Amino acid sequence: MIQENALPATPMHDIVHQPVQPLTLPKPYYEERGITIYHGDCRDILPLLGRVDLVFADPPYNVDLQYKGYRDGMQINQYRAFCRDWWVKSMAIAKSVVVTPGAEHLAFWATFEPSWVYCWRNPTNSGGGRACMKLSWEPVVAFGFPLKPLATDVMDYNVKHGGESQFDHPCQKPLGMLKRIIERWVPEDGVVVDPFLGSGTTARAAKDTGRRAIGIEQSEEYCEVAARRLSQGVLF
Repeated sequence: MIQENALPATPMHDIVHQPVQPLTLPKPYYEERGITIYHGDCRDILPLLGRVDLVFADPPYNVDLQYKGYRDGMQINQYRAFCRDWWVKSMAIAKSVVVTPGAEHLAFWATFEPSWVYCWRNPTNSGGGRACMKLSWEPVVAFGFPLKPLATDVMDYNVKHGGESQFDHPCQKPLGMLKRIIERWVPEDGVVVDPFLGSGTTARAAKDTGRRAIGIEQSEEYCEVAARRLSQGVLF
């Protein structure tokens, strides 16, 4: 349950998103063998989806990074309202929701009362922040438990290795970690939704593990990157 004091006072237009699309699903940007990509705003598309097993969300961290086609800099109240909006819509359709929110936003996400907080340890990460020069871990916040418990609540994965470095995304998550999450939260032939698809890691992991996936991405350039990645037969 969301606590009413989870957000500071925020203008209503920052909290309530006005759909810009008709109340029907748009034509898929990509669709093949159980994997679908929609080009659009996840807040418009999530309410139009049916029931799914998992929403895995890796939202922008609001640290003023430049992505393909947009920059993720918002006022903090606006950013929290944005997160609350898509999270509520995700919870409405999914049996479980798993979020990688960034360590700086963990206290905010704790107000939503998650079921568990896992640790993704990335020892090769070269990034840092205001708290430390080198950030070696990030939280993985779960609303709902896996179908089968993980062996440990610490996941060790390096993000920039092998073929994963070629997709030109500033905050890409490891393919191996996504496979692990999907295999534990989504049954075979189940459905995972990624509202911030980016370079397509979640969709690729779903394809590799025999699950169905729906990806939503507001950048057409990243939609194209993800579609090309899904078309490749080599697993990486």
